[in-house]
Amino acid sequence: MRFMKIFLSILGVLLLAILGMVIFAPTTVKVETSEIIPASKSMVFQELLTFKARDTWNPWTELDPNIKQEIIGEDGTVGAKYRWEGNSDVGSGEQEITAVDGMDRVDTKLRFTAPWESEADTYMTLDEAEGGTKVSWGFTSEAPRPTNAMMLFMKGAIEKDYNKGLKKLKKLVEDNPMTFEIHEKDMPETYYVGKRKEIAMAEITPFYGKVFTEVMQFLGKNGVNPGGMPMGLYYSYSEDGTSTDLAAVVPLENGNVIGGEFELITMPAGKALVMDYYGPYDKLNEGHDEFEAYLKRKGLSRKFPVAEQYITDPTTVEPEKILTQITYWIE
Repeated sequence: MRFMKIFLSILGVLLLAILGMVIFAPTTVKVETSEIIPASKSMVFQELLTFKARDTWNPWTELDPNIKQEIIGEDGTVGAKYRWEGNSDVGSGEQEITAVDGMDRVDTKLRFTAPWESEADTYMTLDEAEGGTKVSWGFTSEAPRPTNAMMLFMKGAIEKDYNKGLKKLKKLVEDNPMTFEIHEKDMPETYYVGKRKEIAMAEITPFYGKVFTEVMQFLGKNGVNPGGMPMGLYYSYSEDGTSTDLAAVVPLENGNVIGGEFELITMPAGKALVMDYYGPYDKLNEGHDEFEAYLKRKGLSRKFPVAEQYITDPTTVEPEKILTQITYWIE
C-alpha cells in the first residue's frame, strides 16, 4: 500500500511537470547554429545551393546507407524537391526550395511523413566573415499543444545535427581547397569554325598559331565577325598524356558560316561548368585538376569536348594575369 502511494505521488509529479511544459513551453520551436567556413562566399554557396551538393555533408545520410533519394525539378532552383525514405533514424519526407536570395540566403520547406507528419521552415544564410564565410543554419516549426512539450526535447537533437552538418561542411572545404571559382551556366547552342586534328601535346602551340590565323583571314574575307576569342576544344587525351584530339576554333554568332577548308562545329544547348583561370598556359593543368576534384565531389559527369577559351593576349600582361576560361559541359 505504501509503495502504491509513493508510485502515485511520483506519477502525479511527472504529470504535473508534463502539464507545466505543455502550458508554458512555446508553441514555436526555433533553432539556429553557425560555423565559419574557410572559403569565399561564392565557393561555399556552391556547396549548399543544391540538394546534390548538400548530400555530401548533411548529417543524416550516413545514418542509413540504404536510404532512397529522389530529386524532382531543377536542383538548386525554387520549386526543386528532394524526397527521401529511410530507416527510423532519418524518417521519410521531402524538402522543397522556396526562395533563393542571391548568394545570401536559401530557404526551404520541410515536410515529414514519418515517423510522424509535421512541417518546418529552414534556411541557410551566408555572410562574409574574418577567416572565410559565416554559414548560419536555422529551423522554425509550429508545435501546437500538447506536442510542444515533445519538441522541447527535439530542439536539442536538431541543434546537435545542424552543428554536426556544418562541421562536416567545414572539413569538406578544408580537405578540398579550391583556388579558382567554378560556376554553373546554362549554355545556349554555340557554333565554332576551325580545324580538328589528333596531335602531340608539343605541337599544340604551332597548330593554334597556324589555324587561328587562317580562320581569322577566312572570316575577314567572308565579312563575318567572330563571336569571341579563339578556343581549343579537347575531345580526348591519350593514355600516356602525350597527345590529344583537338580542335582549334573561333566562336561564331550563328551557324551560317560554311565552306572553305574549315569544319563547322555545333555544341548543343545544355548545362556547363565554367572557371576563370588566371595564370600561365603551362600551368593550366592546375585548373583542370580542380575541375576533376569538383566533379568527383559533386557526383557530376562531364561530356567532351572540354573547352579552353584564351581571353587575354599573353604578350600584354604578366603571366599570372593571363585569363583562360575553361568550360566543362556536364550530363
